[in-house]
Amino acid sequence: MTAGNPSAEDTTAWAAEPMSRDKVVRAALSVIDRDGLGALNMRRLATELDVTGGLLYHYVDNKADILQSVAALVLGEVKVPQDNGSWRQWAIELTTSFREAFVRHPNVLPLMMDGLPRRLSTRLYSRTAQVLIDGGVPRERVSTLMEGLEAIAIGHAVYSSAALRGSAPDFGEEQQKFSPLHDALSAVDMTADERFHACITALLDGFVPPERGSERKEGT
Repeated sequence: MTAGNPSAEDTTAWAAEPMSRDKVVRAALSVIDRDGLGALNMRRLATELDVTGGLLYHYVDNKADILQSVAALVLGEVKVPQDNGSWRQWAIELTTSFREAFVRHPNVLPLMMDGLPRRLSTRLYSRTAQVLIDGGVPRERVSTLMEGLEAIAIGHAVYSSAALRGSAPDFGEEQQKFSPLHDALSAVDMTADERFHACITALLDGFVPPERGSERKEGT
């Protein structure tokens, strides 16, 4: 789990706790999970906590402060893999955990679109850069690969959220017009998880072909 960030796995455990900044942030995440990002404001949060709005400012500065803390809380669910010597497996496991955190909290995804993860988890991103460098990724490509892994994780979380809402294309009477797309979608033979892992693997292989990528030496 990312150092310094509390777990967001149970967003209702705060209910019986004394008032604190952590309680305010977890209550905010609960509102966002349930009703969406746009539903959160100071008045709604005070109602959720059954306190007066003025009391909240003893624990948080403003809504922007709350949103950044909510993002940090969700990023705290990302589990850092054990170092087993395989840099590829390490990257796959980390990216998978990143995606899973946002599948659990899809309404937080808009907060991730402006580089916020890197600003909040500098230590984790630095560790990731080191793992990739040790694995044989050229230094000049490390940042680009990290951006690609992040984009795949966030993108798949968005698609997973859309699928859960039943947002798959409905071609209706225009099925013939869009038959190539309809046929391609109908021919999918992998689960969402399998497609996700295939995309990660393809990206990693594109940067460092398996026969060229070295495994990290023990202790590095």
